[in-house]
Amino acid sequence: MGREEFEVAVSSAVLAKRRSGHKWKPLERFFAALGYRGTGAIVEDPHQLRNRISQLFAVRAHPGYENKGPSEHTVFVFGDHDLDEILPIIIGRWNANAISVLVVKYQRATINAHSDSKQVKIRVNPVLLLTAREDEFLVRRYKEWYPGLVLVRIAGDSI
Repeated sequence: MGREEFEVAVSSAVLAKRRSGHKWKPLERFFAALGYRGTGAIVEDPHQLRNRISQLFAVRAHPGYENKGPSEHTVFVFGDHDLDEILPIIIGRWNANAISVLVVKYQRATINAHSDSKQVKIRVNPVLLLTAREDEFLVRRYKEWYPGLVLVRIAGDSI
């Protein structure tokens, strides 16, 4: 499982219908293939910011696990929000089971595939990685895939 599979999973979630209950399944399967519980959340409505961030840390069923549990790795996707508004909310909700939250800004691009059709592409742009364990496998992969990614170390179970 590499960068391309990861970006396809995140992009497909961004492109999914707003209330699609399965939009994060490809990303959850990506994490499960690596032996992790994980999920994602996207915020498009500013009134939903706190709720979407709370989703990252909720106890839930994960592919490959019989029991419900909190996610270890998560991806938070945003469009036009201010990162200074997002960061304190994520840190405030951090829990002892979390290993990383990759914060991704997305951009939509419309491409004219043919003269009569258009295709929407999503550009995945990780801007920040919050982590409790820098030496962890997936954290190291993120740093390899996205050189220059800003890393914020979270001490213990919260700041």
